[in-house]
Amino acid sequence: MYQLIWDNDENGFSVSPCSDKGRSEDKNADILLDEQVKANGRREIDLATPPLFHRVNKIKLFNTNATYVSFINLLDNYTVCSLDPEFTNQEEAAEQHKFLSLILQTKPIQITLKYINDVFGENLSDKQFYQKLYSLWFELYTNYYKGKSVDYCSGFEHVFVGEGNIIFVWAVKTKIWVRFLANTPG
Repeated sequence: MYQLIWDNDENGFSVSPCSDKGRSEDKNADILLDEQVKANGRREIDLATPPLFHRVNKIKLFNTNATYVSFINLLDNYTVCSLDPEFTNQEEAAEQHKFLSLILQTKPIQITLKYINDVFGENLSDKQFYQKLYSLWFELYTNYYKGKSVDYCSGFEHVFVGEGNIIFVWAVKTKIWVRFLANTPG
């Protein structure tokens, strides 16, 4: 199922790392990565001085008909400190609704909805699925962990914006790589 969804992503990016000799394995890939050296475990020392993203197909990334621009607009809607209250203003709510409207038109989300309906016996319409995604991703909730509560949690923030250590390979295979690119200087 996961591979079917992945293979049907019409907006997906091809990625090519650089070889040991510094040449990209696939020069036509949408993203050329310069992974450089492995981290030494100390955050204050950056052994990888050139940017991680050697090249990104920005025409594809900033195509307003695809979902990336709408996704990028959501990334600044969250506070950095988990103790600070989160509030959704009208502009942020409009960004959330636009993103959901766009992704519901994509093949991966259509495949997901069909899978949920077929395998789990649901009978969700597009509108019901939209509401379910909105509730899961954007409605704020209180999270309880080890006897402590954290208010203002969001499923979207937890999954897509991130909360700490992220494994890069996983990040590239989801849209989190966009956040890494947005935070890369230059």
